[in-house]
Amino acid sequence: MKQYKLLKDLPAAKAGTVVTQYDRALHLADNTTLLTSEIVTKLQMDNEFDDWFGEVDEGKAWKPKHGKKYWYLMKDGSIGCDYYMDGIQSDEGRIKIGNYFRTEEDAREALKKLKALHRLLHEDGLKFKKWEYEIYAPEIKISASFDPEYESLQQLNDDLDLLFMEGEE
Repeated sequence: MKQYKLLKDLPAAKAGTVVTQYDRALHLADNTTLLTSEIVTKLQMDNEFDDWFGEVDEGKAWKPKHGKKYWYLMKDGSIGCDYYMDGIQSDEGRIKIGNYFRTEEDAREALKKLKALHRLLHEDGLKFKKWEYEIYAPEIKISASFDPEYESLQQLNDDLDLLFMEGEE
């Protein structure tokens, strides 16, 4: 079974949703059919499948293919999109520093994390004066001090969760 990430919103699913292909149809996590095998085949025959779905490859980082749309963070903090072209300096520069995303939602999530990291490291956030760590297989516990003037303890907790607790409940 192959997995794909939805690149554009559909009525039944938002961009960024991961779907699984089996029986040539695409299914959501709850096993609901998102697209029938006939629709998938038509998208593939019309060379439109890659415009709607990107492959999910756990072992290899995604990189846009020549001529395909990708999203990035602009220097003013807004989200931009472009079509990747091999050898174009701006595209290659974004790839080199990791400033490229499969969907607009992925770019927005990266921007949130960048802002959280800035609050933690540059605005009276965490001060890494002393590292203390304990190793409990399979966990590592790290301690750091923070400035009591930080915006709020809730904001500190939210920022740390956003940066380090992805996928955890």
